[in-house]
Amino acid sequence: MRKRILKKKILTASLSLVLIIGLIISAIPKLNADTQTTYVLGSKGQDGIFGTHDDMYVTMNGDVIKGPIEIDMTNAIPSAGDGTLQTNTSIARNIAAGERHSLALKNDGTVWAWGGNTSGQLGNGTTTSSSTPIQVQNITNATAIASGIDYSLALRNDGTVWGWGANYYGQLGDGTTTNRYTPVQAQGLTNVIAITAGISHSLALKNDGTVWTWGWNDYGQLGIGKVIQNISTPVQVQGLTNVIAIAAGGRHSLALKNDGTVWTWGDNHYGQLGDGTTRGSLIPIQVKGLTNVVAIAGGDAYSLALKNDGTVWAWGSNSAGQLGNGTTTNSYIPIQVQGLTNVIAIAAGAAHALALKSDGTVWSWGYNSDGELGDGTTTNRYTPVQVQKLTNIVAITAGRLHSLVLKADGTVWAWGWDSYNQLGAQGVVIQSSIPVQVQNLTLK
Repeated sequence: MRKRILKKKILTASLSLVLIIGLIISAIPKLNADTQTTYVLGSKGQDGIFGTHDDMYVTMNGDVIKGPIEIDMTNAIPSAGDGTLQTNTSIARNIAAGERHSLALKNDGTVWAWGGNTSGQLGNGTTTSSSTPIQVQNITNATAIASGIDYSLALRNDGTVWGWGANYYGQLGDGTTTNRYTPVQAQGLTNVIAITAGISHSLALKNDGTVWTWGWNDYGQLGIGKVIQNISTPVQVQGLTNVIAIAAGGRHSLALKNDGTVWTWGDNHYGQLGDGTTRGSLIPIQVKGLTNVVAIAGGDAYSLALKNDGTVWAWGSNSAGQLGNGTTTNSYIPIQVQGLTNVIAIAAGAAHALALKSDGTVWSWGYNSDGELGDGTTTNRYTPVQVQKLTNIVAITAGRLHSLVLKADGTVWAWGWDSYNQLGAQGVVIQSSIPVQVQNLTLK
């Protein structure tokens, strides 16, 4: 009953949205494996539904992540959609998942979308939903994509950022708060190499290692040292240099520096900033005890980090087991996810998490009422379980209550909540607890 009530809040209010970590969706541009040994991992966080209390959601808003990281993998290719990683150089594609819609980036630089479209997040000039992928208008030469709760972002190969969909907090960055049904350019941004989207705030990483943000800022998630409700054009995050990856959670943000340290800012009610306290921060602060990190991800009220030894670490809210340590106890500092080794990519949804192993299998843990873990059940899991019937996976991403993966053959598979056809599967389903193939879509 609680889950139904919370969903209703999200679906019936255009301005009063429950936090969803963007599923938000962070994104990174495709890079040339021959010229650099960097790959991108990202994920989206969403929905502040899990592990929260009522006084935190009077204004109801949301959150997500991703970014490039240095690692000794000369054949790795960065992928742009939340929490994706591509290791097959013949498939330079991206996938991203929001709350009620999904995105895919084809090799020809076009972007395709499917699912709910009430705010124009599919980018086809209408508010009509689509159960199968349709092409986003006026976007060419895209290199990365990201998805917030009900808006979308794309990075073009000229370093500019474009957005469409909901814009009530200025999350599209075009200087207005007007929803856009086709892509518009974020103002004043050049030389961008990575993007990420939270529920209602966006981040961009420039090639000089600086981070820029815009959108919702009630909890200081823009990192500018003060609380201003809406900022509709990009502003620089204070005190951050040498950043190589970014992530956006529900009401917090993350950055990975080239020295392997992680920095966070914004809301900290559940310890999602990882500094050992529950005090929020309006400027970046360092996560305690984390070194040798190569990838980051932000969920609704929790965070993930992947170390260069293939282990995964988590901190923040743990109400559904999303920290993966076998308990439901929150942690204000990073703790190791149990039983995971040889991980090469991570993704964070509202309260569920994904990990991609080097053998091409996908593992999941946390909230599972809509089957978003893909293990054939709707039972929450406090430690990682293997997603069923999946092999040869090269990219992963987590939406609010659904998940997407890309296979080496170029097909995209999805599972979890499907009330708006965000799974893109044949026929009408409310949810699927095992992976189903997205119709009429091949990224190879």
